Amino acid sequence: MSADDSDKVKEAMHRLFWVVEEVRRQYPRMELGQLAILLSVLAEPGMWARDLTGKVKLKKSALSRNVKALSNLSYLMDEEGNRREGLDLITQIPDALDQRAYLLTPTEKGRDLAERLAALMR
Repeated sequence: MSADDSDKVKEAMHRLFWVVEEVRRQYPRMELGQLAILLSVLAEPGMWARDLTGKVKLKKSALSRNVKALSNLSYLMDEEGNRREGLDLITQIPDALDQRAYLLTPTEKGRDLAERLAALMR
């Protein structure tokens, strides 16, 4: 690798570091699988959840749990038995013909995060 290529790699790693740090700062409990899902949805808004399964290499059940955590209501319960609030970064839009299938789109909060992360990458 040439010195110029090495400098480009270092620069890219610094930008990636700041992106990861921004996500960690705002969402300290976000898991890497959730981050992979979120970044996929931000890159391809309106994708089908089933198409994401192979892309992020998660089983359907794990994908569903992580999508719920990224949505407005988590799969986790609080002390009173109510569903905890999710991160509200993506929305699930059910298919009219198959309620098990749904499209994933970023919320306004998710789009705002995408803009901040994109700015860090420049």
